Amino acid sequence: MITKSNILSIFVASFLFFPNIHYRFMFVYGITFLCLLSLLNIVRFDRKDYIILTTGLLIFIPQIVIRWIIFPDSGLRDLVEFGRILFLLLSFCTIRHIPIYMEKLTKIIKIYIIFDFVISIMQFFHLYPALSSIIEHTYSREHHIENSLGISNRALGLSSDPSSHGLMILILITILLLCSIMYQVRNSIKTSLPIIIMGIFSILTSQSQTAFIGLLIMITVVFFFYSYQHKNRFSFYLFFVFLGISAILFIIPFLENLQYLTTLFSDGLGRSSYILRIRKRELFLDMAMENPIGILLGYGKDYFGQHSAAMDNEHLYIFLVYGLPVYILFCVMLLRQIVNLIKGNRNFYLFAIPILIGIPLAWSSSYYLSPKIMFVLTILYAYCKAQTNNNFS
Repeated sequence: MITKSNILSIFVASFLFFPNIHYRFMFVYGITFLCLLSLLNIVRFDRKDYIILTTGLLIFIPQIVIRWIIFPDSGLRDLVEFGRILFLLLSFCTIRHIPIYMEKLTKIIKIYIIFDFVISIMQFFHLYPALSSIIEHTYSREHHIENSLGISNRALGLSSDPSSHGLMILILITILLLCSIMYQVRNSIKTSLPIIIMGIFSILTSQSQTAFIGLLIMITVVFFFYSYQHKNRFSFYLFFVFLGISAILFIIPFLENLQYLTTLFSDGLGRSSYILRIRKRELFLDMAMENPIGILLGYGKDYFGQHSAAMDNEHLYIFLVYGLPVYILFCVMLLRQIVNLIKGNRNFYLFAIPILIGIPLAWSSSYYLSPKIMFVLTILYAYCKAQTNNNFS
């Protein structure tokens, strides 16, 4: 039977499997699909939805127009950022009215991780090169196919680059883990354990140092909050011991194939990639200081040219591209989720923990603004809000 919830689930699955190298088309597809739901009366927006959408328009459209006046060389790339925000707002307003149940979401996540795991194994061990090549050129950028995969043997999976690959899988296994041990979604623990292990293997094959650090942070955070809330912890401890042993058993035989990942331990902050990030950060700040007025309204993407897509620091990106007021709102949102965790607001754990994990990860990679991760976080926020209001479960 085709229900509203099934239609939304199909859209969620299709968006997650959409190649994010075509992120502009991702937003066009997402906005078009969600608008059609409204035009066909599948979703009926209410007064609160129109206030949310209008507020977003009033914040970002004047900002873009004023920026074009101040910086005449600005082009149309800011419209892509507006499309990102519009898609986020439409997604939230839609999910307010059409529930996506956790059982359905976890099924979609499991299917995604299984596909990604199979592709990652093919790429990491150079299996079925013809099929692997088709997938790589569908989902990944040529630069990363030649260098990241070809030279460093970093699996790309269903993502455009190894870092996006590792972080996408990280947030998905975080959701599965939380649903299994904290939210106790029906039969989730039985089927989630092997999928989570597959996800960990995928992160390791991506050799994303950021995602690996994120994995350790995630395990620590979940471990702490679960231990704080539950007295019967033996099965929980056993669960993590099993995950740790499984990861070690994978790493040891293939340590020679994980040379890029191991530089995290051998070189530390002296890694060339980390030093390059620091230099780029200094370059962008120097460019911004040439026109300090942009700090208030944001400089937009065109001000920094093609380099704006490679800031490698989302905190800096939001601050410079969107402006100080937007970055302050962003920090308030992060602080609010930290407060939710400290207060033990269990209804928001599913959203707050992935948000908390992202704070250090966004310092060196794209996390919050990655189209798929952003969409997943929007779903989690809408779900947690609805759960607080007892709308669906």
